[in-house]
Amino acid sequence: MSLLGLTFATTAPARLTGGPKTIELPSSHINAPFVVALSIAGFVLAVLIVANLISAALVASYRRIGVMKSIGFIPAQVAACYLIQTGTPAVAAVIAGTVL
Repeated sequence: MSLLGLTFATTAPARLTGGPKTIELPSSHINAPFVVALSIAGFVLAVLIVANLISAALVASYRRIGVMKSIGFIPAQVAACYLIQTGTPAVAAVIAGTVL
């Protein structure tokens, strides 16, 4: 099997075939552009979904933002609160995804 210019071959165990045999697998590098395109499309869709969810959460919390501004929060503090609110689960997800 050829993948990124490297050649791999699988060998059947001698006890099953009476001797070592090399089986050439079909080349899969032909599908590489499709895999890359689908990966990029999946990533773009994931980013759009997350952005949509965060903007919907902000729209739903206009009242809470108004309360924070009325008690003296400046816009940077309000933004920091929401960055922490969305960033904490994101960092936890990245760490969990990296470990798995």
